[in-house]
Amino acid sequence: MVRSARARVVVALAMTPGCYYSTTVSSRPGGDAAARTVDCGSGQEDAGEAAPDGARDAGTDAPGDGGDAAPVPVFTLDAGATWSALYRDYFGPTGVASCAGDGNCHGGTSQRGYQVSQYLCPPSGGKAGCFAGITSQGDGGANLILPDASFSDDLLSQILCQGQGVGMMPLGCTYTFTPVDMTRIGDWVAAGAQDN
Repeated sequence: MVRSARARVVVALAMTPGCYYSTTVSSRPGGDAAARTVDCGSGQEDAGEAAPDGARDAGTDAPGDGGDAAPVPVFTLDAGATWSALYRDYFGPTGVASCAGDGNCHGGTSQRGYQVSQYLCPPSGGKAGCFAGITSQGDGGANLILPDASFSDDLLSQILCQGQGVGMMPLGCTYTFTPVDMTRIGDWVAAGAQDN
C-alpha cells in the first residue's frame, strides 16, 4: 500500500451508501502505514484491505507537509445513478463539484458562470432548480444534455474535469471526475435524465 513515502488510507467520514473517503498520509519512517477501508453504507471496516474497485487515491501531498490533505470522496457504482444521488454527491451545495460554488458560478443569474453558460443551479432552488438548469434546452438553455445523443457527445461530458487536460468544471478543476463518476452520470443520462 505504500507509494514512495506515502500510503493511501480509505476512511469513511459520512454514511452515504456507495461512497468511500480517501486521504493521503505519511508513512512512518522505516515502517509501513496500515490501510483501512470503511464502507459508508454499512460502516464495516476492513483493516489492511485495499480500496474497493473504482476507488481512487486522493493524490499525494506536497513533500514534508505531514500528509494532512483534506479527505476526497470516492464514489462507487452502487452509490446510484439517480438525479437525487448525483445532486447529493456532485452538483448540489454539499456535492464535491457544487455548481453554485463560491458565488461566482451558477448559483444565480448575476453570477459569471451563469452569464457565460446559461446554466443555473441556485442553492435556493434545491434539487429541482438544479435539475431544471442541467436539463434546460434551446435558446436561453444550457444545452448540457442533448436529446438523442450519447453521453460522450453531450457538453456535460466534455466540460467535467476528468484529468489530463479534459474538462474545465468545476472551475479550476477542484474535483476530478473519475471513470466511475462519469459512468454514474452517463447512466443517468442514458436512462432519460429523469428527476428521480
